[in-house]
Amino acid sequence: MTTPTPHVDREVAGKVFTEIKALLNNAGMDFNFEFGTCRYSAQDLTFKVTARPKGAKDPARIALEAACKMHGFDPDATYTGKNGTFTLFGYNSRSPKMPWLMRYADGREVKATIDAIKSATPQSKPQVA
Repeated sequence: MTTPTPHVDREVAGKVFTEIKALLNNAGMDFNFEFGTCRYSAQDLTFKVTARPKGAKDPARIALEAACKMHGFDPDATYTGKNGTFTLFGYNSRSPKMPWLMRYADGREVKATIDAIKSATPQSKPQVA
């Protein structure tokens, strides 16, 4: 008689992901963990986990701050444009036409040109609690 082969499905992947996340976050290490995608087949699971020392900046944030400095924008300001209020949250240097990433107050995230950012008026910096 053969033993049944364990099968990995979406439910099992979710349970394993929850366990791994809890273990890493409660390990007491001086790292922040970012959890990415999970791929699975019938026999294995693959998780993307990024560990960054506490206090270190995200590479995307570093790119945004550098681009803002180059163009004279404030990366922490709230802007008002023709379609509403937004903040800048990213800069994609490989996208020459629409490199800026904006997040509107309602949660929408869109790409924008330099002209769209220049035409917006900065309101204020977010309040830090």
